[in-house]
Amino acid sequence: MDIQKLQNKVLNHHLVLKLQAQLRRIVLPGFDGMPIFDVLVFFVKGLIKGELSRRAASLSYNFFMALFPLVLFLFTIIAYLPIDNFVALAYEMIESFLPQQSVDFVEETIDGILKKNGTLLSVSIIFTFYFATRGTTAMISELNATYHEIETRGFIKQKLVSLFMLFVLLVMFITSLGINIAVSQFLTLLSEYDIIRIPWHFTAIRIVKWLLIVFLVFMCISVIYYFAPARKSEYHFFSAGSSLATLLIVLSSAGFNFYITNFSSYNAVYGSIGALIILLLWIQLISMILIIGFELNVSIRNALRQKMQKKRKDIL
Repeated sequence: MDIQKLQNKVLNHHLVLKLQAQLRRIVLPGFDGMPIFDVLVFFVKGLIKGELSRRAASLSYNFFMALFPLVLFLFTIIAYLPIDNFVALAYEMIESFLPQQSVDFVEETIDGILKKNGTLLSVSIIFTFYFATRGTTAMISELNATYHEIETRGFIKQKLVSLFMLFVLLVMFITSLGINIAVSQFLTLLSEYDIIRIPWHFTAIRIVKWLLIVFLVFMCISVIYYFAPARKSEYHFFSAGSSLATLLIVLSSAGFNFYITNFSSYNAVYGSIGALIILLLWIQLISMILIIGFELNVSIRNALRQKMQKKRKDIL
């Protein structure tokens, strides 16, 4: 049977037509009043024809190149702050995000470099701004290179936007680090003075801490999706794409960590380099999710555009 005939047969099946009719009636929050079906038409096309793997690979490479200079710069500054166990608490937060098998590799790399000479801070600043702005610039370029249309900015404007986004993301990271430290010290204080004696109260405080950190992740993604597009006036700061990306990052990170811990044999096969491979895979997964979330925002915008164009034609 011809592929086109098979496709038409499937699309015209009564169950498929019934599902389409249902999806045309459902409107989700953040979809700007557009039915799920109208958005899915653009979304699926964007995922299939939008070179998702290539864009994610490009983005993950630049993220990886920016990762260590940025982390080293932050940890060099952290070392000068007058807070007990500051570095240990920062490591604790990193352990919560990264795949477990990559944590030792990252921490050993940071420790090894921080123990070097005192010129690290100035060198780290140079490398941080070079690679980190490359990372944010690549993110802007890959998000704008959606299948539906390619949008560009001038070189200087793009660099300024990259620096602004980098600054905002750094502030968000430091804020989440501050939340982690404040909650840890608060729990220590409660334990020392025996203020709270019921165990689930401690669990509730930790849950609130992680809800705040997840909210900051959502805010970071919202910043990216709002400022990255060349025509940001067409997008909302809080969007369906941000919500989807945040949810997928939380679920996929937990799932990826579970898989690597229980089923993967990267460390057994590749030895110490297995930790690096796992880290790269995790970064690529996050990069792909960021692109998927942005494609949803673009699909909502294009579905809305199509509706407005149809209304204009009907009026004329």
